[in-house]
Amino acid sequence: MNRDKKVLLVVDDNIGIIESMDMLFCDDYRVLAASSVTEALNILGGIKPDIILLDYLMPGLNGIQLLREIKQMKMASRIILFTASVWESVREEVMDLGVDGFIRKPFDIWEIEALARGIAPAA
Repeated sequence: MNRDKKVLLVVDDNIGIIESMDMLFCDDYRVLAASSVTEALNILGGIKPDIILLDYLMPGLNGIQLLREIKQMKMASRIILFTASVWESVREEVMDLGVDGFIRKPFDIWEIEALARGIAPAA
């Protein structure tokens, strides 16, 4: 594991998404994964990722709750949130909270890559 690489944290309860993000970004980032908000908070207690890919809806605490915690920590991480929700109110809420990108599931994996690498618009 190369500690000189930038760090990307994937927070999602879907192992398939975690594995896909790891395969997509492993050459350029040290990819960390959390399958719950609690696990993500434990990771964030010791590591400040450059990018956080965050699922909106997970069992227990959800992505909005984690997003609020991250904002209170005043991290400089770029945050991209993804969700299966089709409600515009969800998009508005997370954009108001200061995410750097919002993507609806199912998503094109290249759309995530473009946002994470900063080469696509935020929403």
